[in-house]
Amino acid sequence: MQKQVPTHIAPDLQPAGEAAQAEGVGPGGAAPSRARGPIVVLDGVQDPGNVGTIVRCAAASGASAVVLGKGTADLYNAKTLRATMGSLFRVPTIEADLTELLPEAKARGAVLYGTSLQAEFSCYDLDLTGSGVWLLFGNEGAGLSPAVQAMIDRPVIIPMTGYAESLNVAMAATVLLFEAQRQRLM
Repeated sequence: MQKQVPTHIAPDLQPAGEAAQAEGVGPGGAAPSRARGPIVVLDGVQDPGNVGTIVRCAAASGASAVVLGKGTADLYNAKTLRATMGSLFRVPTIEADLTELLPEAKARGAVLYGTSLQAEFSCYDLDLTGSGVWLLFGNEGAGLSPAVQAMIDRPVIIPMTGYAESLNVAMAATVLLFEAQRQRLM
């Protein structure tokens, strides 16, 4: 993996005139428009159905790209493919070493928002409209890995008034992605 943010993943974070290529570019590798939404990062999301659902939701909500970190289910697993319902052809998707990619993204202006049950910031109180918004989602049972958690700029919580401790990672991603879309449409 090269040590720069791929231009087709984050064109707004590149110095002028600099080109970058990423290994493992998926079938949706077309360059996103500048009006598109956040970059979705999956850190150890193990269930193929969750990964596919998140890819589908990312495409539906106008996300710029999806990054699959170490320990995340294979994009080409049969269950993942079924869950995407063909959406993997609509959003650029790459596999990356998050310990290399995230610091580089931050150095180029990305703001990393990570879901956490201990967060103080509600997703409804944050501005998710910028071109450098990266939404990070962790493992179904353990959340974000310690290495990734340490890089988060703003921990985010989805307020819940009911009687559940947490949401499924695909549902949490859906809530945040469509909140980001709602903000962009205002």
